[in-house]
Amino acid sequence: MCWISIVIPTLNRYDLLENTLSDLSKQSVGDFEIIIVDQTDLSIAKPIVFEGLNIVYHWQEDKSASLARNTGLTLSRSEVVLFLDDDIIIESADFLKDHLKHYADTGCVGVSGAILNPGQKFRSNRNALSKNLKYGWLFFPINYDRSVKVFNGWAGNLSVRKSFALDVGGMDGRFEKGAFREESDFCFRLCSKHGPLIYDPAAYIIHLGAKTGGLRSFASNDLIKAQHHFDGMFYFTFKNIPFYHYPFHFLSFVMIFFNRKNIAKRPLLIFTLGYRTFKGALNGILMLIKGPLYIKR
Repeated sequence: MCWISIVIPTLNRYDLLENTLSDLSKQSVGDFEIIIVDQTDLSIAKPIVFEGLNIVYHWQEDKSASLARNTGLTLSRSEVVLFLDDDIIIESADFLKDHLKHYADTGCVGVSGAILNPGQKFRSNRNALSKNLKYGWLFFPINYDRSVKVFNGWAGNLSVRKSFALDVGGMDGRFEKGAFREESDFCFRLCSKHGPLIYDPAAYIIHLGAKTGGLRSFASNDLIKAQHHFDGMFYFTFKNIPFYHYPFHFLSFVMIFFNRKNIAKRPLLIFTLGYRTFKGALNGILMLIKGPLYIKR
């Protein structure tokens, strides 16, 4: 058994992945395994080997971040499983240690580590909305500088207790590619049954947000988010959220999806935004009708 299993989905980002593995090789904790779930086209895929690291390589045909994380979860040999993105920088040699220290408490459900963009600093202030127990996670800053209990995590830097994660079926594979709110859906189910996560700024990573490779394609797509992100947002809301909390989710949606600078530069984008919003609502309903895709036990 290992102390911790690290699950990294990847798709055609071998150079970035190698840098991430290099950072992991410098960790002060030595007993861990890395499960790489590669979704790169088979014709150009290549097994990953990194000297000094215990790597389990698994190729997966389905291009889905949620399904890849579920694969890693089921393959893991540790009770603590850490989900990471492939395009990150880990500055601290105690990064894994800062995740693991919380699991000395047998009641620890999971740890949500801080995520910084390149050049971004920690912030000490929070929006008042972020302190609400019901919907505050929508507005919680993922670069907050204090440790608190939270009800949401980000799959690019999220550790969980494996038995609890399997108990709720892991990620929902119904979220296409790496759709928006896929990890929120998982955390919502996990926390509802087993309790809140611990947000720890010490366990931080820097997310490069590479625009090539990967599945999320969250930062590009003609200046607005791709259709599968709209679909995921509506599917999550219809599936999990009571109707009277919809206004807060709509506000969060506007803050994240509606970029005023982009609209000002290209006013016609407002029509594309409207179309994707309408289609996202319809697709969300269809996804809800089809039902979730959880890990079968």
